[in-house]
Amino acid sequence: MLRLICTGAQRIYGKLEPTVIDDELLTTACFAQGPTGEAGKLAEAEGIAFASVKQLSLAYNNILKIGGIEELVNITTLKLDNNIIEKIEGLDYLVNIKWLDLSFNKISKIENLENLVNLEDLSLFCNSISVIENLDQNEKLRFLSLGRNNINNLKNILYLRQFKHLDCLTIEHNPLCDEEGYENYIFAFLGKLTYLDYKYILPQWRAKAYDKYQIAVDQMNEAQLEYEEKLVEAHKKALFLEECRKAFIDEIIGDNLFNAMFKKDKDGQTLIKLSSVAELVEQYPFPLPPNISSFVLPSYACKQLFLTGQEEYQKRKSEEDCLRSCIEDAKQDSKRRALESIEQFKETKKAIRKKLDDLYQDSFPEVAEALLSDLRQAIYELWNDLMGNEVSLVDQLEEIITDFGRNMSEMVSQFTESVQVCFSKVRESAGSFNERLAEMTLTYAERLAKAEQPQKTDPESSIYLDRDNLVSALNNSKEVHVAVIDKCEENVNKNLKQWLENLIEDLHQKEEYERHTNRVIEINMYIDDQRVDLETNELPLI
Repeated sequence: MLRLICTGAQRIYGKLEPTVIDDELLTTACFAQGPTGEAGKLAEAEGIAFASVKQLSLAYNNILKIGGIEELVNITTLKLDNNIIEKIEGLDYLVNIKWLDLSFNKISKIENLENLVNLEDLSLFCNSISVIENLDQNEKLRFLSLGRNNINNLKNILYLRQFKHLDCLTIEHNPLCDEEGYENYIFAFLGKLTYLDYKYILPQWRAKAYDKYQIAVDQMNEAQLEYEEKLVEAHKKALFLEECRKAFIDEIIGDNLFNAMFKKDKDGQTLIKLSSVAELVEQYPFPLPPNISSFVLPSYACKQLFLTGQEEYQKRKSEEDCLRSCIEDAKQDSKRRALESIEQFKETKKAIRKKLDDLYQDSFPEVAEALLSDLRQAIYELWNDLMGNEVSLVDQLEEIITDFGRNMSEMVSQFTESVQVCFSKVRESAGSFNERLAEMTLTYAERLAKAEQPQKTDPESSIYLDRDNLVSALNNSKEVHVAVIDKCEENVNKNLKQWLENLIEDLHQKEEYERHTNRVIEINMYIDDQRVDLETNELPLI
């Protein structure tokens, strides 16, 4: 019966045939709900800019499918209730929406809402939903209406524990409400909820519910706290790794370089399993075989480069912040001077207009023409002042960016020298390791060859039975190590150089060319407007 009532409510108003959202429907709705009077006439004359629409109702239109609303990018409230919508879709571009009403439709699944990160109020009242899901990205959710659906499992409520701001929940007239004590279950597990089914949750109700489910609630709270702590740690780690990437030292964090060396060195992985090599292995930084439990620290050279890289990154970041601050100060100073010139021009224009109004009454065309000539000269002087001010700013920005580029190049050169020194030491360390590894493995192979009784060997140890194969494996291992070290150094230098080139190019493009072009266009448009006013003799004040 309830479903029939809901379905009937959808048909009270609107069209008889299913429809889709198109420009005509949107335009009609915007005009009907938009401003009235003169503002409405102006909107009708100029047309609707859908990107400017903040609130819109498309209820009672027999809409079958959501679509065609991509231009409503700034909308904050959208009502699509009382239609025949079967699927949530077509909302990806509505990232600013805060209130979405999809009640009284035929929706069977919650989906495709992940882009609506600002959503606070979601109504899905009177639909066909059976599972509460796919709302993980809607962290700001405060009001959720799910009444009159097909939700039959009380454990669906646990999904809502993740929403820290959830204040009001409507869940009435779902199959789960037939379970005895369902309200206590919600009170207990949604401890921050304030209203349930339009009723304020009294403290004594919540306390009674907590007593009943205390053990389970405490366990969940503890697990959730642990999970949130892990998220915080993961976030910190991600920020740290991102900072290392920007500092171009992400490949030498901890044992990363040495992990890469031995990951690609299959022969080396076999050779270091020899028990007599264990002591040598402990002195060289890379993950050890299973029979050695500890991990050694990265080499001193890499550690020093890592610390130097962090310091140099902070210096470069500070220099860039200082640059952008100087650029902003220069632009603000230029803007102030431009506004002063415009204000001065406005005063001149106002005075000339007053004189013209007085003169027209007494009909002195010669004097009027002289005043108009003065105004033409004032317009030209304004253009000259504004363009001169702009050229001055361009020169100033060019000088600032050039000095910045010079300073940054010196910083990059210093860091490049540190990189070169570090990797030279790493190569020396790798060479020493390979020499000692060769000495130990060849000695073991000779002893094995001279043994009177043949020793049992596993397949991995068979490499020691053939000296030529052993020498080849040692050479391959050394070449792999050198190649990985060279590649890492090349990546650091290449990425550092590319970053500086991109930064300088971006500064020139955005702060000089694009900004300058837009500014010149603005100046010329403003001056053209003044000249048009002059020639038409309308002279409106700006």
